This record gives sequence, structure tokens and C-alpha cells, in this order.
Amino acid sequence: MISDAQGQGLAGSGPIRVRRFFPETLLWQPQLITDSNGKAKLEIPLADSITTWRLSGSAVSKNGSLGSTTQGIRVFQEFFADIDFPVALTQNDEVEVPIAVFNYLDTPQSVKLRIEQADWFELIDTDAEQIIEIGPKTASSATLRLRALRPGNRKLTVFAEGSGLADAVERPVR
Repeated sequence: MISDAQGQGLAGSGPIRVRRFFPETLLWQPQLITDSNGKAKLEIPLADSITTWRLSGSAVSKNGSLGSTTQGIRVFQEFFADIDFPVALTQNDEVEVPIAVFNYLDTPQSVKLRIEQADWFELIDTDAEQIIEIGPKTASSATLRLRALRPGNRKLTVFAEGSGLADAVERPVR
């Protein structure tokens, strides 16, 4: 897959990377030992959330000096989709699921929304594919109606393929 500088898929370039890692806490590292120069390196695997994470750190030196800092880590894509999906459904529940698509590009996008079909739900009065038009630097939405058919731990995956960029997001449901 071809991707831009942020790792986002370019429309029509092959498989789209599905964002599915959405933890509440990105990292908890209660202890990090520095080298003899007082330096340490910590690689942080970023989540798929489009957000600003708050990084807080505190330190104690050998001689007892204290220090602390708080800094933001911004995770952003110029084009992305988001599903407002409940975490749990009961068999035969019917829900309307809003799907928002954000276009921070300078150009409008014609976006094909595609829902990955699965045997645990059926679509109600909704096509598995929809086309929405989004202006530059704006957002638009579509609504997906579905009925839960089978119990278990399931997932809902939506693909948004714009004129230039593409995104996909997966949300779990119990």
C-alpha cells in the first residue's frame, strides 16, 4: 500500500489500513532508568485515535532533585472516518449508527462509504455502499441502520475512500 507522510492510505493504491487500536491509556511506564549521561529513549507506539494525547513525566535524580513536565502528542490525519457505535447490543436490537467523515484537505472529496458485511448483523433500509460529498476543510455524515442478529464479540468496519485519500475504522461490539 502506498501511504502519505502520516501513514494514511492513498485512494486506489491497494488495501486500506484499518484503524482498530483505540486504548483509553496510551502508555503507562512507571519506571525508566537513564544511562550515565542522564538520557533514556522510549519508543511509544501511537494508537489509531485522532486526538492529542497528554504526556506527563516526572523524574528524580540521584541527588534527590525533582522535575516534571506535561506535553501534548498530536495524532492527526487530513482525511478520516469515525463511527459513533455502542459498545454493546442485544440480539435483535436495531440501531442507527452515525458515521462522520472529516476532510481537512483544501479540496472537496467525493467519498464512497463502504460497510464490511458480517453475519452478525443485517442492514435495514441502508445500502452497504453510500456516496457522500464533502467540501474542503469540513465534515459530513451518513447514517447506517442495522439489526444485531447474533450474540458474541463482534466488530463493525467502515471504509471511506475519498477522491485522494482513504481511511478505514473498526469498532468492537459485544
